[in-house]
Amino acid sequence: MERIKTLRKMMNITQADLAKLIGVKQTNVSEWENGNQFPALDNLHKLCKHLNTNPSYLLGYSTDPTMQANLDVDATDIAIRWSRLNERAKSIVMGELSRQEQLQELEPKKPALKSSAG
Repeated sequence: MERIKTLRKMMNITQADLAKLIGVKQTNVSEWENGNQFPALDNLHKLCKHLNTNPSYLLGYSTDPTMQANLDVDATDIAIRWSRLNERAKSIVMGELSRQEQLQELEPKKPALKSSAG
């Protein structure tokens, strides 16, 4: 995740400084920057806070580091997990999503409940 390194250097702080802000070891920051590990979800949020950016930018889904995305925890978790998949796995997931969407469309629609005004 080269973008962590880029933002860290723009802020003129060391890996050790960033690690201290987040509450991890300097080796963790090094592993993230080198792409050897992904930060845990709570650490991703801390990175975004201290680097003044958003998860979409750090994960490579956005080109705007200043964009403030309000992703909920589930959406961020999905984005992290997606970024770890190889192309074959992504294809399988997309196929399953399409299948689930089709099945959902086939489900009978429940009629809206009418309120009784009385």
